[in-house]
Parts: sequence; C-alpha cells; structure tokens
Amino acid sequence: MLVKTMVTTLSLCCSMALAMSVSAEMLFTTQEDFTGWGGTDFIAAPQATQDLDGSLTNGEGNPTDAGGTGTGGSLGVSSSTTFGYLFSQDQQGNADFIAALGDGGQIAVDHVNPTGGTYFQLGLVLNYNGHFDQYFGDTVDNGDGTSTTIIDFEFVPGDVATYLQLGVIFNSDATNSPFTVDNIRIVPEPASVALCAAGGLILLARRRKA
Repeated sequence: MLVKTMVTTLSLCCSMALAMSVSAEMLFTTQEDFTGWGGTDFIAAPQATQDLDGSLTNGEGNPTDAGGTGTGGSLGVSSSTTFGYLFSQDQQGNADFIAALGDGGQIAVDHVNPTGGTYFQLGLVLNYNGHFDQYFGDTVDNGDGTSTTIIDFEFVPGDVATYLQLGVIFNSDATNSPFTVDNIRIVPEPASVALCAAGGLILLARRRKA
C-alpha cells in the first residue's frame, strides 16, 4: 500500500511538473503583436499565413491590448541584405512585458526559413538603456517545414524609461527570399522537473530504509 501511494504521488508530481515545464509566457504571436515591427533593409509585415501556432490571444509584447483577442498570423520578412536587425514596437512603458523578461532566461522563436541559400540563423537582440545585447542559441528542425530556435538571454533593466525593444537578428546567404517569424515566447526553465526527480529519489531512499 505504501509503495502504491508513493508511486501515485510521484506520478502526480511529475505530471504537474511536466505540465509546468512546457508552459510559456507569450510575447509576440498575433498579427496585432507584430504590427509596427521593422528595420533597415527589411520589408516586414504581419500576415495571416503562415500561422505557426494558431493563437488568437495577444502576447505581452502587444503595447495596446496584451491578453486581448487578436488575429492569427505571423510576421513575414524579406530582406535585400544577408544580415540585419528587425525590432518590435517600443516596450519601455509595458510593465508586464518587462516583468515577463525578468532578469533573463530563455526565449524561443518559431520560424520558417528562406527557400534560397545554404544557411539561415536567427538570433535575439535586446536594445535598451546602455545595452545592445545580441544572443544566439540552438535551432531544432521540427520536421514539418518549421524550425524553433531557443536562446539564452540576460536582462538587466535598471532604468528603461527611455527606450526598450526586443529584436531578432537575421543572418543568411539568401537575399530577397522571405522568411516567417512567429510565437516568440519566454520558456521557463524546467526547475519543477528537477525538483520532482529529487523528490522521487528521497522517497525511494526512505523506502529502502524502511
């Protein structure tokens, strides 16, 4: 009976931990979220297709209606250069966005790569008072024509009253070949999974002593 109770408790703990570990705080996902994005040598505009996540809820990066009902879609981008920066709307007055960034962590970005060229790299830039911080991460091919890049970042806001933007860095040997960006989100570290595993070891250790 004790073993059954332990297994049930551990199973419940792990299920809750895994559910928490895959949740994410959305920053940009709907067409409204991507309105106002732009950069030098970029042609960027919200688009209905491709929509890589199907979300109709605005993310924290929406400066006028975060959490409201938006229009599904993504950000379509083409560029006449092989490298450049593409920035979001100003976020310095967006307290919830700043809180979502915290002091750093991981940001995930879904994307569809250009059809031309032999390589494509997508990075992250945080542009705010005293900082123009650039980060790159690891990219996974999702096997369905999309990719996901996960990037570690740090955020030391201090006084961000003057300006704050989140941007993506585009690096490729393809020019004038469009790509898609969607579903930019904070990915929480799976600390709960680690705690669950530790709890399981403690339970097993106690069982052996009994």
